[in-house]
Amino acid sequence: MNLNLKVTVRLMLIAVAAIAAPYGSGFAAESDVCPAQLETKQSAKAPYPYQLVPSSNDASPLMGITFYDGDPKDEASLAPDSEKKVAGTTVSTWKFAADEKRGTFVRCSYLGTSVQLQRRLVPPPGTCAVTYDDKAFTGGLPTIIKISCK
Repeated sequence: MNLNLKVTVRLMLIAVAAIAAPYGSGFAAESDVCPAQLETKQSAKAPYPYQLVPSSNDASPLMGITFYDGDPKDEASLAPDSEKKVAGTTVSTWKFAADEKRGTFVRCSYLGTSVQLQRRLVPPPGTCAVTYDDKAFTGGLPTIIKISCK
């Protein structure tokens, strides 16, 4: 299966899972934690004699994920508590303290843009596991294939 077809199938599965997930039950799919892609619009002014060539694709795929203890402006990013290799993938797991005051935040980064998304995870999860494909890369980083928070 080629990479474009795999990405398309994965995005379709994410969309189905997000629609099927009951509201208020936690995090059911990757899109509940980080959207699989981010629509962006870039602008620039070309110096003479150059001409701008618009891209045919303004969607940037998810490239990275960072979890924070409290607001990301405090720069308290968290390293995974464990990593496990499973059949060509690496599963990184974070365990979070139940601190309602500080909260747990996530920041999502995307290929080809400096724009990032971040939000507080509500309800606060006890754990999050991110599964990376050890053989496919997005922007030089292993491709995220699954995010699961409970």
